[in-house]
Amino acid sequence: MKKPFRILALISICVFLFQSNSANAQKNSDFQSYWYLNASGGLNVFFGDVKQNSFFPANAEVSEWKFGGGWMLGRQFSPIIGLRGQTLYGQLAGSRRELGIFIEGDYIEFNLNATFSLSNLFWQYNSQRKFDLYAIAGLGLTNFNMNQKSLSDGSLLKQSGHNFGSGIGGRTLEGIAIAGIGLDYKINDKWSLNFESALRGMNSDKVDIFENGKKHDYYSYTSLGITFKFGHKTRKKDRFVQPVLEEDLPKVDVEEIKEEEPEVKEEVVEKPVVKKEEPQKEVKKEKPIVKEIIVPDIPEPEYRVQIRAAYQKRISKVMLSEKFKIPVEKIKEDRHRGYYIYSVGSYATYEEAGARRDELKSKHGVYDAFVVCFSKGSRLHKLPQ
Repeated sequence: MKKPFRILALISICVFLFQSNSANAQKNSDFQSYWYLNASGGLNVFFGDVKQNSFFPANAEVSEWKFGGGWMLGRQFSPIIGLRGQTLYGQLAGSRRELGIFIEGDYIEFNLNATFSLSNLFWQYNSQRKFDLYAIAGLGLTNFNMNQKSLSDGSLLKQSGHNFGSGIGGRTLEGIAIAGIGLDYKINDKWSLNFESALRGMNSDKVDIFENGKKHDYYSYTSLGITFKFGHKTRKKDRFVQPVLEEDLPKVDVEEIKEEEPEVKEEVVEKPVVKKEEPQKEVKKEKPIVKEIIVPDIPEPEYRVQIRAAYQKRISKVMLSEKFKIPVEKIKEDRHRGYYIYSVGSYATYEEAGARRDELKSKHGVYDAFVVCFSKGSRLHKLPQ
């Protein structure tokens, strides 16, 4: 029993050390929390005194490979941490030729376990990643009926449960600690396949009904499952990402027009050329004047409302403007920890920015907008206290 609890403690320490990294990953990514349902089926293997081999299951007199299956309801709270409740039903078996006995029976298990994404823990969150490696740790209760029989004639020697226990239907009730690992493959935004293997350790030696050997019994459940995600809206971030920005295209067109206009005007009249140079000079003089007026008005610190972020990929401000009905000149683009972040507004207080955030959610459909803070043009990791 000590080994599963050590694994559980080790994973808990890792989560504590990376808790701040998890919070930052959630704020600076396109992650949304969601619920999910999972159905799985697989194989159970018993580990205890009544087992022929230390690790590999035997198939000679009695097959130690047994089937199991169950379902889970879970919620993914952040790119790293998830919590789920699981129900399992399965069979267990073991044999020992030296002792001349074998065991067989079944169990009903209920547990609550947490998942920790190792992929997002040690590498930055990426919504397009297909594979996710994760660790499993949890606690639960198992209810079992077991029979100990003779290998020679199959006669019943001992029983555990069978209307004499305190569990479901008189089964023997025991607490378990769970530790394991899994791999999830993303099919699309709603469906995924997962492969898991987790060990259950019990604080007793009642499964094999052989109390003169090891103090604790174990069994593993290795499964293949399918998961359906619900309770969140899928963002269509990738549709806004452009390898070539549209903002660059008008610049090319303007240059072509400028090159053509002087050629035509030189052949006809020189005066229009002189007239067009005058407003160009006036515009160039006005730009520094406008900048001098705007710079002093930026508050310090400056609160804004972030409306979108993309990792190492730029998003067209024109498309954001069309989607959320926000003037394109009011959308600002900045870089922060490898992300392109897009924000609107400039406020001296959190309350003013919060009012703008609520307006963007209710009137513009930016449901995941949140307040961020800038200092001297750089985005802060946390809001000032």
